[in-house]
Formats: sequence, structure tokens, C-alpha cells
Amino acid sequence: MKTLHPKILELQKRFKGTLPQFASVDQHSLQTRAQFNKPAAEDETDHYVALFNVPDSYGTVAIRGCFTKSINERGPQSKANEKIIHLWMHDRHEPLGQLTMMEEDMIGLKVRVKWDVNAGGMPTRIYHQTKSGTVRQNSYGFDYVWDKMEYDDDKGLVMMYECALFETTSISILSSQPEAFTTRTREEIETNLEQLGDLADEFVNSIPFKHRLEFRQLITRYKSLAQIEPSKTLKETLADKTVEVGGFKIDFSQFKN
Repeated sequence: MKTLHPKILELQKRFKGTLPQFASVDQHSLQTRAQFNKPAAEDETDHYVALFNVPDSYGTVAIRGCFTKSINERGPQSKANEKIIHLWMHDRHEPLGQLTMMEEDMIGLKVRVKWDVNAGGMPTRIYHQTKSGTVRQNSYGFDYVWDKMEYDDDKGLVMMYECALFETTSISILSSQPEAFTTRTREEIETNLEQLGDLADEFVNSIPFKHRLEFRQLITRYKSLAQIEPSKTLKETLADKTVEVGGFKIDFSQFKN
């Protein structure tokens, strides 16, 4: 078994049980260059959903060829039942259309989306907003293939030579994806994350591929919600005695109950 670099092991530990996805960039100017030999139809648009050799916020770099296996196995021309699909905001419940072409060039991964414009609702709205330029960012959902990654000591970056691509997506704005949940100590956080990741990985490998994306999204949402702390009630706020409001400190201890 391949020995992973400590930096890759660190990344692996961070994302156990979650759905990692690249931070997107504004690709509106690039979309005009994402052209295939066959002209796009009126209900089709061409996009870059990933850029090669551009570090993401986790210090990971997609290398040309990292999507090849996924395209061959679940791309438009494959015989797979569960093909890669184009979604809205990485939400499997909001499919926008089919991918009719996928190709890696020197810039990145470009795709052609055949929009379900006659379906109404979200597909129709996002199609028109994409055409107008209101929606101008794209991304993709994937899983790391850890033994296909290399750490570049000179650049201080992780090079991704293969990944398991689940979907491509149109998004409105960048969004962060918290990985931790609230607990008492840092040691407990690390222990809980490791245990949760091990259980999640064990389970996800036992279920059909088409359900894996849904499971990872659910785990990520649970962990994100768990880290949110509820706001204090008025009673709890007053119990603090001194409260800062608009830059002024008010001492409530001087007021009678």
C-alpha cells in the first residue's frame, strides 16, 4: 500500500466522512472560450467547471487527467446508469440538466449542459440567469482518491492526479463548508472527527454508488449544524450583568428585577 505524505494524511483526516468540493472561481470570461467542435444548441451552454493548476482553499491542485477515469466510467458517452449530472448549488434534489459533452483541455474541465428548459421551475430560471450572466460560477462535487495524490514540497501544494467525480454544478456565490462540530476540547474534536470519519467511510463503501453522494452531503450538513451555537436568551444576556450595545457598555446590575 502506498505511503501517503503527512500533508496528504492531514487532508485525509480533515475530510473523513464529508463531501469535499473545490471552491469555485468566477468563470464567466472563460465560458466564452469553452467551445466544442459541435456548435451548442439553443438549450445548451458550455462551461468550465474546474481549472487546472489553480490551488483551491485547501491547497489542492487539480492536474489535467484527474477526471478522465470518471468521464470514461460515468460521463455522457458511458453506459453507466448513474451518469454525472449538472445540479444547482451541489443539491441532488435540484438537477438542472444533462451533460452531453465533457472534455479536459489545457485550461480545465469543460462541459456542455443541455438544460431542461421545458421543465419550468429551477432549471428554466437558472438557464436564463446563466444566459444573462447573473449566475456566473461553476464547481464540482467529488471524492479524493488518496493514493493518486502527491505532495509538492517546493510548492507546498497537494497535486490531485485522479478523483471520483459525482456532479458538476452551477452556483450563485462562494460558500464555505464547515467540517467540525462543537465539543468541549480540541482533543475531543479530533477524536470525534476520526471516529465519525471511520464509521462514515466504512458505511459509504457498503452502499450503492448512486447513494454515496447523498450520504456524504447528509454527514456534512449534520456536522455543520452541530457547530452552530444558539443565540443567548434575554434572561441569559441580562445575567451577564455587563452587555455591550452599539459600542457602549451597559451595566444591568444597577437595575432592579
